[in-house]
Amino acid sequence: MYLKIIDMQDNCLLHNSEISQTAKLYFRSKVNDSTIGDKAVVGDESRVTSSKLSEYVRIDRNNLIYHSEIGRYTYTGPFDMIFKVKIGSFSSISYGVTIAPPFMIIEN
Repeated sequence: MYLKIIDMQDNCLLHNSEISQTAKLYFRSKVNDSTIGDKAVVGDESRVTSSKLSEYVRIDRNNLIYHSEIGRYTYTGPFDMIFKVKIGSFSSISYGVTIAPPFMIIEN
């Protein structure tokens, strides 16, 4: 389901995602198979794939969010990578951080 974006800059890519009318997507951001909540922001050249961003989440520039859930009022710094985790509300993640499970189970 696609909803009208109030503030979306050029060269953004949306695919199979639910986006709040008050969300903001910045230059060359990509959102695939995800849900973006009210007043959430996805920064320049960031990627959000198969994830849920709650209300007032701010994803800074050059981030990769993959198969994750991020709680309300949570902020990331630039150049973060977040894989397959659930982050609670009111969190602040610094610059250049990688968050992922300690190991991945690969099924054959």
